[in-house]
Amino acid sequence: MKISVFSIKSILIFAAFICCFVIELRAQTGNIQHDKMIRALQIVRSDYIEQVGDVELVENAIRGMLRELDPHSVYLNAEELRQANEPLMGSFDGIGVQFNIIHDTIVVISAVPGGPSERVGILPGDKIVTINDSASVGSQVTNQFVLDRLRGPRGSQVRVGIARSGNKVRFFSLTLPATGFRLILLMPHLWWRLK
Repeated sequence: MKISVFSIKSILIFAAFICCFVIELRAQTGNIQHDKMIRALQIVRSDYIEQVGDVELVENAIRGMLRELDPHSVYLNAEELRQANEPLMGSFDGIGVQFNIIHDTIVVISAVPGGPSERVGILPGDKIVTINDSASVGSQVTNQFVLDRLRGPRGSQVRVGIARSGNKVRFFSLTLPATGFRLILLMPHLWWRLK
């Protein structure tokens, strides 16, 4: 059976047409999904009972999309990214402890050898109950709360109140060192370091 040149050309033209049609269809499908997001944004903008800013809507939409993908994908806005990168820039240091938050209380897991906390005698099991003479226990205590209060520019001072089993609160003044020490966050089944 011989195939004519005309038949081959016809088949190639038909295949090219199908490819173009599929590509266009895929582009339209992508545009439909894009248009759906834009329309949802417009409806919330115009019909939602309270006024919501576009930045908040878009950032929450991105967070929701990533949350649904897997537990490891996360979106950081500009401020969160700045905070996450701050330890890498080398201008902030910590008091040199590993800690965990247990029942709304900061519990020292260990002091970093040679760090400011070890030098003043902070021990594993100590509870940090005040930071710079303000209470550091209760529902407001989060990892970010601790980082905001126990990190600072090199050479700055931090005063912590430590509750040690059965004894009254002891106060320690720590100077954040010229060489970087870390605050290390411990979480169930996960730990990460921030300089």
